[in-house]
Amino acid sequence: DRSRVARIDDYFDWAAARGGHRRGQRVPFDAEAYRRYVAHQIPGGMMSNFRRQLSEAGILDRMPLILDEVTRVRAEVGYPPMITPYSQMVGVQAVLNVMSGERYANVPRELALYLSGQYGQICGPVDPGVYDRATGGVNPQRFDFTAPDAELAALRTAHPEMSEDALLLRLFFGQRAFETYERKRTPADPMLIATSPLAELVREVLVRRKAHRLTVRASGGLSYADVRASAAYLEAAPNAGELAVTHRGLHVAAGRQPGRV
Repeated sequence: DRSRVARIDDYFDWAAARGGHRRGQRVPFDAEAYRRYVAHQIPGGMMSNFRRQLSEAGILDRMPLILDEVTRVRAEVGYPPMITPYSQMVGVQAVLNVMSGERYANVPRELALYLSGQYGQICGPVDPGVYDRATGGVNPQRFDFTAPDAELAALRTAHPEMSEDALLLRLFFGQRAFETYERKRTPADPMLIATSPLAELVREVLVRRKAHRLTVRASGGLSYADVRASAAYLEAAPNAGELAVTHRGLHVAAGRQPGRV
């Protein structure tokens, strides 16, 4: 559905303008660049860091070689999903291979642990030579990740009122950090997070002036969620009056009433 893609494109163009970022020409599809990306699949944030770090080291000219090596390493270690921490494992190993001149002469411990199965089941087959070289001195123990975690089970018994998310936060960060988080966090109202130009327009108008009536006429691209989010802003604004939205012949009016819109 290309209309949905166009709307997403328009949204980020608007977000860039709102944030004061430079908006250049839209980048046309590059089939060759896409082919190269599909091979290595380095995430955008990691690619930016890659470029900066290689530039600071004065070896940015070796970027094409490193990207080719990322593709090769990724295949040899079983095609891990290129997300944290796996993308960093693959990227670091590729840099080491290129810069040392000898592939897998240096292997970070994290990659060795991953190849030993300590990060879970590996997606694809691992090159036997790479496995032997990378896991030397590391116990190739296989873990049963389906077995219940004893500490998590104890927490669940001690705190039956906690959600699964809260239990995991408590498990990973400890009681003190979790209590600080619970004490300081402010729950966000999902309806008060602008997700569209219309909702953002309503928010800006309500913030900047005492708007007693706001009328919007839209010819297309407006959804019920847009109207509902805008109405939520209106409800939260103490000096607002009413919001009227006309869309494709349908008139929607939202007025302030005690406790609701």
